[in-house]
Amino acid sequence: VALCPERRDYWAAYADALVLAGQRERAAQVLESAREHGLVFDAIAAAPEQSGGEPAAEPMDAVANEFIATLETLSAKGLNDSVEQLAQQMVQLLPEHGYGWKTLAYAHLRRGDLAGALLPLTRATSLLPYDDELKRYHRAAAAMEEGLALDAKRDFVNAGKSLQEVLAVYPDHPDANHKLGVIAIRLGQAEAAVPYLERALGSDPNKMQYWEI
Repeated sequence: VALCPERRDYWAAYADALVLAGQRERAAQVLESAREHGLVFDAIAAAPEQSGGEPAAEPMDAVANEFIATLETLSAKGLNDSVEQLAQQMVQLLPEHGYGWKTLAYAHLRRGDLAGALLPLTRATSLLPYDDELKRYHRAAAAMEEGLALDAKRDFVNAGKSLQEVLAVYPDHPDANHKLGVIAIRLGQAEAAVPYLERALGSDPNKMQYWEI
């Protein structure tokens, strides 16, 4: 709604999602903001319920579909920052829907931020268990975390093995290459360190960390 405040359907979908998530007061605030943009809505109705007292699945699916359609539109236009912002809203309102977590994870991966991607990848893989691509990315992010933890413990051999798993998915990842180069030097393998350090420096020669051994 911040990106396209003139779109009535966006405001409606956002308010509906808040109501279905039990955030009726926040939904009322959203509709009040919509009125400031010249859009008038009826008073908020109670969320439809199933016999067990849970919100009906059909309205939730409609809200999810609105999110997905908007995310795809923004992505097609290359508006990556807006995609990430909307994905964050989706996981807050629909935390059991895998698409939002997957989109948020990919936003981190585009920046090479494996640490930031790990949590959304963990959620996404649990909700989308048959997505093999997600599993590969999740393993790479987990391996990066493991490798850094092992390196901090000076377990350089096993740290190197974990970081090699990262390169199996992201062969040019600068942080993984730099760390592998440093590990190789610590293990007395200076010649083996050279290609790793060159790849790290080639990706970002202005990052002072990559010049440090």
